[in-house]
Amino acid sequence: MQWRKLLDQRLTAVVAGAAVVALVGAGAGYSASTITSADIKDKTIKVKDLRPGTVKRLKGQAGPAGPAGPAGPAGNGETVVSVLGSTQPWDATNPSVTLTPDGVEFGPYADGGATGGSVCWKGLNGTRVSAVRSISYSVRYRSTGLVGDPPGDGSSLGYASPYLRLFLNDGTPSPAGDHDIIFSANTQVPDADLDEGEFNEYVVTQGSVRYDDDGGSGPDSPWATVKAAHGTDTISDDLCISQGFSAGRDVDALLRWVEVNGTKFVFRGN
Repeated sequence: MQWRKLLDQRLTAVVAGAAVVALVGAGAGYSASTITSADIKDKTIKVKDLRPGTVKRLKGQAGPAGPAGPAGPAGNGETVVSVLGSTQPWDATNPSVTLTPDGVEFGPYADGGATGGSVCWKGLNGTRVSAVRSISYSVRYRSTGLVGDPPGDGSSLGYASPYLRLFLNDGTPSPAGDHDIIFSANTQVPDADLDEGEFNEYVVTQGSVRYDDDGGSGPDSPWATVKAAHGTDTISDDLCISQGFSAGRDVDALLRWVEVNGTKFVFRGN
């Protein structure tokens, strides 16, 4: 009787275990058949959701450097001058020369032979004349004629046009060694571009100049000739563009830009 009772207990346990397995299997089958993609919600895992150790293990090694990119466009060599002053590269010699949004304005000078002004650049100081490759400038000027002539007779003949000077020293102590090279628009041959009221572009290093002859008593010489003869002179006291102190009545001028050795200085005040 004990043996049969034990056998019945084991049989009951086996049947119960089989029932549990059957139920689990049925549940698994039911779940597989009823859970769809619509029941799964999307979730973006962010770095903050991970443990620091996991983030560290996920970090890869730095890759090799990529190929160099294409070269950018070359600069246009333009420098905007928005301030004039003694502490600036460009300065005015007196209050009659002012910087405006349109350029450097000179005058007006009722008597262009007695009064005038200049704007000067220190950037070439200490440089030899032989190192000057190019100089040009764009300017407009106006005049009602020559002092002493009837107003409006148009007889300024370009004498009132702005002029450019390089102040030099040949190595001799001042003042004996002080010299200058001057470019005057009205002495250029064959085309002096002296139209008043229009902007004229003067290329100094392709024109003619004079050495120590501000008054224009002697003939001009080609820039290349003067440069070869005085190439060892040092630019000691600025490059200046001036209006006045020459001729003309009711003279004024507007300087837009100056180019020196490939750098274009555009005058544009606030």
